[in-house]
Amino acid sequence: MVTILVLFSICLFVFAVSGDLRLAFGMLVVVGALSTVFETLLNTSIQLRVEESFRGRISGFYGLTGGGLRELGGMQAGFVAEWTGAPFAIAVGAVVLVIVGYVFLGLRVKNFAQ
Repeated sequence: MVTILVLFSICLFVFAVSGDLRLAFGMLVVVGALSTVFETLLNTSIQLRVEESFRGRISGFYGLTGGGLRELGGMQAGFVAEWTGAPFAIAVGAVVLVIVGYVFLGLRVKNFAQ
């Protein structure tokens, strides 16, 4: 999952700084595919780690928080894009995604491996 997150962020960053339409379109296709794979793996890992009696509740909570947090991120990106431009806002979002992803996923993977 960490690898997919990093690849997603790199492709998103390349999209943001790209001046070529074909490269930008290709990066968006890859970003969409990696997003789908990441979400599928995340939902699968949640289902496998949670007790059967709590799966519905946890899935509902994940759906509510995931949707709400995406909206907050979109609002933040919109503010940054208004002040600096959309390419910069997307590039910054990609960098922040790698940092936050490492904090939440990367450190857990290290602890899990030990």
